[in-house]
Amino acid sequence: MGGMVAVIGVIVLAALGSRVSALAPTCCDQVTGSCRRSCEEMSLVDISTDEERRQDYLTNLNRLCSKLLVGFWKCMNETLEEVDRGADWAGRPCCNVPQTASCRLACLKAQSRPEVSGTCRHSDEISFYFCVERQEVGESCCQQSKRSECRKACWEVFRSVMTPSKTIREAVFNQCAQHSPEVLRCLRNYTHTTPADNPTRNLHCCEQSSNRQCREICRDVLHTQTTDQEIIDSLIQGGCGPPLPHDELWQCFLANADSSNPVPGTSTGVETTGLDSAKLQCCYRAVTLTCQRLCLKTFSNEWTTTWNEFHKVCQYKPAEADMLHCLADAEEPCELGCEGLNYCSNFNYRPTQLFRSCEVRADSAAGSDVELWREGVIRLPLLDVPVLDITTCYPETWKAIACVLQIKPCHQRSHTNMICKSDCIDILSKCVDYSRLPSDQTPTTLCEVLSPPGEDPPCISLKPYLEESIHVREAAEVTYPCTARTCNGTDVCIVNRECSYDRPCFPHKCLPGCKLGEMSHLVVPKGSYVRIPQVSHEYRCKKEQQICQCSANGKLEKCINLPCVDQKSCWLKGDKIPHNFQFYIDCNKCICLSGEIVCSQRSCHPNTELKQSTYMYTGLPCNCPDHYVPVCGINGKTYPSACLAMCAGLREKQFDFGACSSVDPCKPNPCRHHQKCFPKQRVCLSYRHHRCKQYDCVSTRSGCSHLHVAPVCDTENTEHGNLCWLLKQKKTLAYHGKCLDRCSRWGTVCGHNGQTYPSECAALADRSTVDYTGPCVAVGIFKRNEPTKGFGCRGIRCPTLPSPHCSNVIPPGACCPVCGAVVAFLFSRRQADIIVRVVQDVKPVVVQTIAEKLRYYVKVAECDVFSYLSLESEVIVTVTPITATPTFLQVETCVNEAEKIKTLVEMTSPAILTDLSLSLFLAASLEGPLPGSVSACSPAVSFLYAPGLTLVILVFCLILHR
Repeated sequence: MGGMVAVIGVIVLAALGSRVSALAPTCCDQVTGSCRRSCEEMSLVDISTDEERRQDYLTNLNRLCSKLLVGFWKCMNETLEEVDRGADWAGRPCCNVPQTASCRLACLKAQSRPEVSGTCRHSDEISFYFCVERQEVGESCCQQSKRSECRKACWEVFRSVMTPSKTIREAVFNQCAQHSPEVLRCLRNYTHTTPADNPTRNLHCCEQSSNRQCREICRDVLHTQTTDQEIIDSLIQGGCGPPLPHDELWQCFLANADSSNPVPGTSTGVETTGLDSAKLQCCYRAVTLTCQRLCLKTFSNEWTTTWNEFHKVCQYKPAEADMLHCLADAEEPCELGCEGLNYCSNFNYRPTQLFRSCEVRADSAAGSDVELWREGVIRLPLLDVPVLDITTCYPETWKAIACVLQIKPCHQRSHTNMICKSDCIDILSKCVDYSRLPSDQTPTTLCEVLSPPGEDPPCISLKPYLEESIHVREAAEVTYPCTARTCNGTDVCIVNRECSYDRPCFPHKCLPGCKLGEMSHLVVPKGSYVRIPQVSHEYRCKKEQQICQCSANGKLEKCINLPCVDQKSCWLKGDKIPHNFQFYIDCNKCICLSGEIVCSQRSCHPNTELKQSTYMYTGLPCNCPDHYVPVCGINGKTYPSACLAMCAGLREKQFDFGACSSVDPCKPNPCRHHQKCFPKQRVCLSYRHHRCKQYDCVSTRSGCSHLHVAPVCDTENTEHGNLCWLLKQKKTLAYHGKCLDRCSRWGTVCGHNGQTYPSECAALADRSTVDYTGPCVAVGIFKRNEPTKGFGCRGIRCPTLPSPHCSNVIPPGACCPVCGAVVAFLFSRRQADIIVRVVQDVKPVVVQTIAEKLRYYVKVAECDVFSYLSLESEVIVTVTPITATPTFLQVETCVNEAEKIKTLVEMTSPAILTDLSLSLFLAASLEGPLPGSVSACSPAVSFLYAPGLTLVILVFCLILHR
């Protein structure tokens, strides 16, 4: 498909030209009335590149503008003279292509390519430079013609918006073959029609179109046409529209046409990643073996042979809802906020709601759907529904339905996006055309198919979208720098939270990354470890996995096979518990993982008598006493007492008395000769073998330029690219990470993680929020739902929260509340041990690394992520607003971001499963007092749910909601 790049590139040029805004001359400011209006309609691009339009503009101006307007006409003449200076430059016809007005203006003034290079960045104006190069080639070729007829036919090749038609190719041959054969040789690459290289391998691109007719035409064309030109022309004529760069269907074709991206399975590609490794994770959720087999084949390397069958058999099968939901999450993850829509305007200004596809493309598709529905039939994948005239029968409701189907709002706690059955029945009962409805169908039976199953399933109500959002005025308080189109398809967008009011900067960064397969929408940053399925036909393991690393060249490399995770059941008191099933033992959430029961270690009231004698019950894990005699574990965590360290699984020889912050890891010097040791605190989730490394070594002899960027801040608040540069500058390390300016650089503080830091900035840089000022001296609160401080926190003076809108939630083991939301994650220590053994690196299992990974998923610029390992063996994640005085909307949005992360873990999203660090998470719960968060200590065992099951099973007790 290499030829398709050139073909699409040419068409893109024409398409871009149609949407370039006018560049009205400043001369228009000197006149008024109809003369000004006519002047403002002019485009410098048009008058410079299109002689016919130029004459039309000038004729109109002469008719409407008085000759007495001397200043105006002088300005116009000077403008025309300026743009005419470069009329002979070959690149002049391309001046309507640039994305930016400054580049278009530079093009109009230029007389050669070097004159535009300073204004037009090549990385931003790829289409423009493609056009210029094409015109320069055209000038070079056509100047070799010895007859004007040949020269004219030659230029037609370069002015064509598509691959030259047969007529143009024949004209060039007839006019140039005899007298100017050198022209034909020069044009060979531009008149040659490229045979399509296995066009059916691009069938998946058809599904990127939101237009049903385009999808059907696309599948037919790729099965029947044989050349790139025929394919593109047929797609355009079939209703897929021009190949604009922002259109996902054409983006897909362009990406796959790049010969530098080999097909997985070839000798140059990475076979093990498949076409989409993220979606391969979803295949194991299939209920039927048929759909699992088709899914694995489809998203590994057999797309062309299985896609149609997979689409027909499984794509709309209600029983496969869990697999299909997972696939949707890999394709379009739910994100907070929606703005910029025109047709679906009631969906704008909703910063606290989740959407899968809040894009202009979906907005346009919703309008097209309503136009089709006006013909009297709602055509859906599973059935056609005859309806009355929707222009008179509740038109606003039908508009909302079309927008819901295209924009795809997500349910907050399940991320499903099907319309509620009650809304479905209500609108069909009023507007279905009973005269054309089959006798065995009713609005109720239709909605059984169109809405989610069950008595009261999570669903999307139409009511909120029948009117504008309540957040229209304050929506600007929350910003989303990373939208779906911010970075290109191989970069990862992260929010730049280091921006401040006195230090403006770009609100986002695009980090180079790796796609998880040729078809994948999921991209991971360079250097990341990913866990991906390995499709095997030997079936020695039901779910073989491997760990790969994203290399600097954008490929997943250094892949290592993981030990097989057998889907063995667990046994508890004679009861069989399925693999991956969640349940409670007393107040502790548990999960069965490959025959092992993993539980949190929260202390529960053993009986009623103890509840009445609370002085006997400390609320700490293992009911340890709440005295503070800290010890430092080999995992790098400070425990308030030896009892709590042993309760967390550490043996006596695996901890030392004293807080970890009191130990200098560089004494004695653990580094080699000619290396400088720098302390770096890490808390590891693995206890495997040696201590969690608490230092970094830097060479005192070698240079720094070859080392990767890992910013550090010195005691003078100056930032350095890495420790090596800090060492070269002979500065003293304050903390690892970028220099922060919205915090105090002085004064010891205790973090919510129980670690003492030299300053607030040092704590925040270590991904910990501040509990109170001064060193850590107390055992925090573990008695949940109690508004007062625990015994160990007496005498602690808590800082004032930054806003009255803050939620008053105290993280486990802390004394003081945070502003925002707190999520507790249950993780597998055994899996953490396996990872350290396989990759020989603790970084993927470091708590600070996990916080950095989760920051990618929090897209609101006003919120940030912090984390620590609790005494109850859970990873505690806090999502807090970082503005000076958070508004109610900002706090609510941060809470919703926390709930989004919780849901991603609970629903085992492919993004979470793929990231090696986050794949350790097994279950999650919101800490109170937040609306909808879970709080319960049941006296028995209660089963909650397992991924892949649709029924909620309560065995012995009811799990209450905090």
